Amino acid sequence: METLVSMVILGLLVAFTLMLFNNIYSNPKLLLRSEVLSLSTLFEHTKKSLK
Repeated sequence: METLVSMVILGLLVAFTLMLFNNIYSNPKLLLRSEVLSLSTLFEHTKKSLK
C-alpha cells in the first residue's frame, strides 16, 4: 500500500514538473502564484491521505 502511495506521489510530481516547465516557457509571470497554490493544495491532500 505504501509503495502505491509513493508511486502516485512520484507520478504527480513528474506531471507537476512538466506543467511547471511548460508554464515557464509560455508565461513566466503567471507561473509563481498558480504553481505555489496548486503545490500547497497537493501537499495538503497528500498529508491527509497519508494519515
